[in-house]
Amino acid sequence: MEKVIIYSKTVSGIPAGPSLGGFAVRKVSSIRSLVEALAEEPSIAGICVHPTDEDFPAVLESIHAAFPRLNICVLTGPAYTASRVEGCRYITADSPEDSIREAEKYFANIETLNQREYNRFSWPLKVAVRFDGGEWESHRVHSLSAGGAFLATSARVPPPGSACEMIVEFQNCRLHTRAEVVDARQSSSNLPFGFGVRFVGLEPESAALVNKIVQNALVKRLLEPGQKSEIPSIGEEELTLQFEIS
Repeated sequence: MEKVIIYSKTVSGIPAGPSLGGFAVRKVSSIRSLVEALAEEPSIAGICVHPTDEDFPAVLESIHAAFPRLNICVLTGPAYTASRVEGCRYITADSPEDSIREAEKYFANIETLNQREYNRFSWPLKVAVRFDGGEWESHRVHSLSAGGAFLATSARVPPPGSACEMIVEFQNCRLHTRAEVVDARQSSSNLPFGFGVRFVGLEPESAALVNKIVQNALVKRLLEPGQKSEIPSIGEEELTLQFEIS
């Protein structure tokens, strides 16, 4: 079941019950807990926040940039003077009880997202791809998840269903797996010219490791907006059979 994450530093900040607008509720009381919940649970319908920090708009901007389709509801009082973040729904009310009633209406009418099974993250990773035993081709990973990747390329885009081998380059190791082309995007979309792939036969241990790397990177980006995302280095003790030292 999709969830709404409720953030408030104080228990009385948002007096919500176990559900909100038909969605299950997960309550958190720190910014770190909020961003960790977003990284851990792809099936999030939205977040409902009661900001009390002057720097909270920067956190919201970071969240909105990382999850542009996420429904974000911000509950404020009449004295709220901090800047407002474009793309968020602001509800101003005289009491917490009035705020949560309006939030209930808001989440009851939102469009639920077509959620991915895994979160994804963008690094400037190099990837080598080979189709049907042919020559290796060099592409660039636009985004990566435990379920697949989107590859940016200036070369040909293979048709959906094409099978391939892939070698993804991390800082100190490589991931070797098989994959299947699932879709293509033209330059007019919000993605670069390229194609998506679904990993085929990625062992559960390898998928869990990729998912952990993505989650850690998402948390770091949300907590430290503006910082450059470094290509990850993976400890040798964590490597699985599908990863090999470079």
